[in-house]
Amino acid sequence: MTRAVLELASTKGIGVLVNRPLNAVVGRGMVRLADFPDAPASPADRQLETVRALEAEYRREIAAHLRVGPDSDKPESFLRWADQLAGVRGRIASVTYWEQIEWQVRGLTTHVVGALDGGITGDLARRWRAWRDRYVPELDRLLDAFRAEAGLRSQEQSRAITAAVDPRLPPERRGATLSQKALWTLASTPGVSTVLVGMRRPAYVEDATAMLGWPPLADVRPVYEAIRSLRLAES
Repeated sequence: MTRAVLELASTKGIGVLVNRPLNAVVGRGMVRLADFPDAPASPADRQLETVRALEAEYRREIAAHLRVGPDSDKPESFLRWADQLAGVRGRIASVTYWEQIEWQVRGLTTHVVGALDGGITGDLARRWRAWRDRYVPELDRLLDAFRAEAGLRSQEQSRAITAAVDPRLPPERRGATLSQKALWTLASTPGVSTVLVGMRRPAYVEDATAMLGWPPLADVRPVYEAIRSLRLAES
């Protein structure tokens, strides 16, 4: 007789931990089970031009005066985020997709800025620091603007999931956030011992802990069936 994994684990006294439950795999992509409220941000088009102008200033006023070895990357190739981000903008289908890009941008920028902080000397160092202090905040605003755009696209998926799930939930829980509904359903699933959530921000902690006192959902099966029937775009 074939038994489900959760059922088998329960009969054997084995605990089951659900890890990173808000990242749902859809085909080859990922859908975040969360809500994405409108976030104020600088308009991306205007912010792209601001960052593009600053990067052109860097190439003209700073990179043109730097000397590196023949096997080193040219300073002019550093910090060209405006053009690169503009090139991928149309392919950013969700916050999950955007976060992969943002992580790379922030990591590489930190590396380049640190290297130039330590490598530039003399009067050029003063000009570099003045430019850096203008550039980094503007790049942060650009990344925030792209995140806000990605959030709007992710919220379309979240609305579709909510519309499918809410009719299967008690009326008093339909006003909860999508992440709370997801965590509650998982924690209520027979055989699941622990739901492990990565909470990097205070807002994540407040959202997740708000459902700790809820009684278990009596029947989780209709929720899973509703999700299984959905057709969401991969991202």
